[in-house]
Amino acid sequence: MNDPGRNVEKGFEAICDNLEGDVAISPDWQGNQWYRMGGLAGTQIPEQIPGYRTCSADAPGYLKGHHPTTAGETIDGIILSSKVSWDRGNKFSAIKKLESALYKYPNSDQIYSQISYYYREIDDFDSARRYAQLRNIKSPSDSDPIIELIYLYDKYDIEDKVIEYSKQIIKVVPAVIHNGVLEIKFIKKAIAVTSAIKKIIK
Repeated sequence: MNDPGRNVEKGFEAICDNLEGDVAISPDWQGNQWYRMGGLAGTQIPEQIPGYRTCSADAPGYLKGHHPTTAGETIDGIILSSKVSWDRGNKFSAIKKLESALYKYPNSDQIYSQISYYYREIDDFDSARRYAQLRNIKSPSDSDPIIELIYLYDKYDIEDKVIEYSKQIIKVVPAVIHNGVLEIKFIKKAIAVTSAIKKIIK
């Protein structure tokens, strides 16, 4: 990307990197893909908020954190980019960014988790379940994917699945009964799961 309008010194011109929008599109924007900044645009994305109505945009983006110094340290940046799209109402774009990233990072638990969350938020049960189950298959001894599945099945009142995965999580982490509620004990947290779980210990 070398459009001078991207530079932090540039003011507002109502230009956007969004092929779905109704505003002018940046001349060097070719859709969601990898880019390198250069020329009059600058050398890198700013690591701090550049300010309102700068870089030719109404709400310019920035990298929350620091640029990677080691190859492969880009998952956080991809997830942040998807969250920016989600917060701006481009939910389909946010999901597609993460699904595309899985080709490069097929074992990223963070990406699977975020995709499942997005689908759950738009009430796409089948897609949310698919990614949650893939996450569980890749990390069967990890408690977080199992808790996600319990939450998901409980949200849609699929009681037999809640009980099935509740049994699975009991095998994975220590559990105790406290005030009639089954609590799953973690090193830094304790999560009291749904009332349906209690049925398996009666």
